[in-house]
Amino acid sequence: MNWISVKDELPEDRTSVLSLSVHNIVNSSRYVREDISFYPYAHLTNEVPIGEVTHWMPIPERPKLSKP
Repeated sequence: MNWISVKDELPEDRTSVLSLSVHNIVNSSRYVREDISFYPYAHLTNEVPIGEVTHWMPIPERPKLSKP
């Protein structure tokens, strides 16, 4: 998977994604189309959007664990 520029495409409404800010910080977040904002999961109770997201990508699948 590659990072997608917010200038090229935005995620579907209320989709869980990884977002990258201008400060080079990666967050697990959700995109809200109504606000055109990304909200970090760590602060969902405050509902404070992440500032200046430049890129996003779908959350990758979990790795498959091998059985011992």
